[in-house]
Amino acid sequence: MYQFINYKKANKLFLIISFFLFSFGTANSMERSKKEIKIGVFLEDYKKFGKFYKVNDTPLGMFPETANNFSQKQVIAQKKFIQTFITQKGQMEKNTANVVLGMGFFEFFYMQQLKDNEKSLETFEKKYPKINAATKKNIIKIYGLNKARKAMREAMGLSLDNTPEEAIKRYYTLYKLLNQSELITIELSDEEKKNIKIHNKISKDISRLITLIEDKTEQRLIDKKFNTEYSKNFKKLKKNLKETDSLRNYELITSFIREVNKFKES
Repeated sequence: MYQFINYKKANKLFLIISFFLFSFGTANSMERSKKEIKIGVFLEDYKKFGKFYKVNDTPLGMFPETANNFSQKQVIAQKKFIQTFITQKGQMEKNTANVVLGMGFFEFFYMQQLKDNEKSLETFEKKYPKINAATKKNIIKIYGLNKARKAMREAMGLSLDNTPEEAIKRYYTLYKLLNQSELITIELSDEEKKNIKIHNKISKDISRLITLIEDKTEQRLIDKKFNTEYSKNFKKLKKNLKETDSLRNYELITSFIREVNKFKES
């Protein structure tokens, strides 16, 4: 079953990338200046970042009773978030409940980042696009974090329009439900483990290409950088696809992605 689900995801990912690849021929309605493109983050992105405020209304049990203000909660949340998504990221597939809870902790982490980078955010709004390197670095970081926040929320049927409290409540409710489930260990054969490993590598390659193409169509990358990064990442994808020669599930997908790449180069 696990193997089947992964192949199904692979087909879905290739359909997604086809959309972005074919969007090369689509003109962007707003032309950006060279300075704007080099920054890669625009004023309309800034408006979606939201504003810092102290989130204190949290579900009972999410934090120790002694943590009764935002400052204390964000310190705990940051440690828990880093533990789930960085130091113990190899356990994410096995601990779905903890991943969902980590998404709730991320809301606190994001708010603290808005506070820590307040000056850069103010400078960006007032002086855009004439900003210095330090401001650019901080803004790009916030932009990336907000993209992650958006993706997490959409996975739960939420959007950036929802308040942090609404998002946190939904994350924690799902965490409580998942935490009641019984985990079953399924032994995989060496062949199944190998196929899963190949799939994961291909999924990462596709994800990188999707991001590159999306950034290009939104005029967030200069042509030179895009072409360099695209070529490098497509070579990795092509190399990993060769490992699927013995897997019939990937035959059509491999042929498809090569044809789409020809369209990009034409």
